[in-house]
Amino acid sequence: MIGDLLWRKAEDDTIALILSKLYFGDLETIKKKSSNEITQPPCTSDIKEKNLLSVVKLIKFRIKHNYNRKWTLGLLRSEIINCINIFIQIHLTNRFLGDNFYKLGLIDYNDLEKIFPLSSKCIFYRYGPSGTIEKYDALCYLTMNKANIVIFHFLWYAYIIVAILSFLNIIWRLLQYTLYRFDWFTRYIFGESAHSHDTGWFTKLTYYDWLFLKYFESNLSPIHFNCIIVHVIHSDKLIIHKKSLEDIDDTAESSIN
Repeated sequence: MIGDLLWRKAEDDTIALILSKLYFGDLETIKKKSSNEITQPPCTSDIKEKNLLSVVKLIKFRIKHNYNRKWTLGLLRSEIINCINIFIQIHLTNRFLGDNFYKLGLIDYNDLEKIFPLSSKCIFYRYGPSGTIEKYDALCYLTMNKANIVIFHFLWYAYIIVAILSFLNIIWRLLQYTLYRFDWFTRYIFGESAHSHDTGWFTKLTYYDWLFLKYFESNLSPIHFNCIIVHVIHSDKLIIHKKSLEDIDDTAESSIN
């Protein structure tokens, strides 16, 4: 819960904002759209050139000024907190059950009655006919423990699965950080969304920018992502080429005049 709240604050709808600029022009419009409309964006020809250039400029600005560093660190911090939290929950539950939770899933189901007894000796005190307190021994049936056996048996498997997945996710992040500069790894992670001649650009990015673009890519079709990345990589060259063409046109017009 804490990790999720911290991540929501750090992420702050960043990717949704960029997507809204690309497809709809502003964030308020995307909030009015249904989830199906957002996950099924219009074709490339329907994307306005102004929106495309705005997203390209925004991504270049985030890369140049290290804005993705805060975003990525927020994600990593939340994942680490979630991993630590699940192990704390396991430890606290184990203490609550008298150090019996660790082995709970390894015990035969019928033997769980040793941890959650279904019957127990009870002592009742009541006032007798003469007003004195009388003591009675009785056998009590603890029916609530039937539910506890099922609940904590389920929790044991749930905790183990979440703990393993959380730990493997941390290992996966470490592998990403180690391998993200290799072309073959980038091609494997981004798949069709990264042309072979663009992977060299990806490997020159910092890990913060690389991971941010990966999450951004997962919300786009390969065609749209490729279109954006090509403009991000070659926008400076396109601008220079455009200016050179304008200079040529101006020169030609002046010579004619």
